[in-house]
Amino acid sequence: AWRNSARRKRRSEGMPRRRAQNIFIAGALAEGFANAPLYNFHFNLNDAAGFVVGLTPSARNHLNKATKATFELRICTLGTVAIPTYDDSEIIHRCYAVQAQNRQEKGRELALSEDYLRRISVLWPVDFFLLEKDGASIASAIVYRLSKSIAHLIYWGHIKRFDSIAPMYALAEKVYEFYRTKGFSILDIGPGTSPTEIDNGLCDFKLALGSRLSFKPVLSRKSL
Repeated sequence: AWRNSARRKRRSEGMPRRRAQNIFIAGALAEGFANAPLYNFHFNLNDAAGFVVGLTPSARNHLNKATKATFELRICTLGTVAIPTYDDSEIIHRCYAVQAQNRQEKGRELALSEDYLRRISVLWPVDFFLLEKDGASIASAIVYRLSKSIAHLIYWGHIKRFDSIAPMYALAEKVYEFYRTKGFSILDIGPGTSPTEIDNGLCDFKLALGSRLSFKPVLSRKSL
């Protein structure tokens, strides 16, 4: 009964709530630009309702579509002292290749190199998630474990030709459940804005997944 009640509530909020939040975000950015905070999104993994209950009806339909496809998830953790095996190195490389192709299809570039993501693991563990179908890499995610309770998603995305099977919804659920079962409290899935612009599609996607809007201040240092 409580699950149905939560779903009805989410259904009733739906798109009007997301539009209101996006209007609020756009208004704040128009006021401040470079000094505006980043509007960030996160999951509270202590929420007993779980991932599926937080989805909007449209997102739930996409997840159902993705669930019907046959995916294989491969995970590699590059820890502070771990030495990657050959298989680990392949997963890391393929995860990064998916991200590079995803950004290329959008006319963008990745800010971080594959080598950087490997080297940063001396500071904190980095998890690489690779979603495959029939041996083909179709989606991936790269996540930092910043502490024992907070995971921070750095990159995620999919190859455009697989749009029809909605792999990002399956990947989002798997990443969410991975950290929830390991006892993490927060999964930070990153911003939907830069200091000067809003990505409406990205904000809508993250809100449709049931993530919560939060604020990250942008700190700048004046030249002396």
